[in-house]
Amino acid sequence: MSLLFAQLFPRIKGRAVKTDKTWTQQPAVFGRVATFHFQRHVVESTKSDRAWNKWVKSARPQTVHLLVYEYGIAITKAQYLQEFKETCVTPPVTDRSGAAAEVTLEDMARQLQQHWTDMYQASSVVWRMWANYIARNLNRSTWEADVLLSPSDYILPMLNAANTRLEQHLSNLNRSASMALDVA
Repeated sequence: MSLLFAQLFPRIKGRAVKTDKTWTQQPAVFGRVATFHFQRHVVESTKSDRAWNKWVKSARPQTVHLLVYEYGIAITKAQYLQEFKETCVTPPVTDRSGAAAEVTLEDMARQLQQHWTDMYQASSVVWRMWANYIARNLNRSTWEADVLLSPSDYILPMLNAANTRLEQHLSNLNRSASMALDVA
């Protein structure tokens, strides 16, 4: 089962969970995002490995359907999917085309700069380009994790390494030496 889940995992966007009328997105668990249907019955997905192997052998000559849900089995109606997407997936503020609005991009650029300023230096345009690169998938549930990831190969050439303390110290020494020579 783990091999099957590993192949399906890239297609699964997370698991929708509703608690107290509030939708949240949690990491995917195989039994909560996929179901097997066998002869018009839903197969229990919480079996042990031994029980699964036994069931697979018994169902071998017949057709078994595997249904994989994008956000899990908790979303049973189109209305629930719409509520979940409004709460967890779509950007909070969008422009007329449905893309993330300027306010959202500015906020994300600020987050990127706060997180990566010790490692990288760049102009505000580059931080905005990086924010736009992250926001292009329009799934805000992944944005926080994407901010923490290293920059992509697309963005990396535009960033400069931040000055280290040693470089700053050498720069200060150089400036002091130049000033001493100017005074002398």
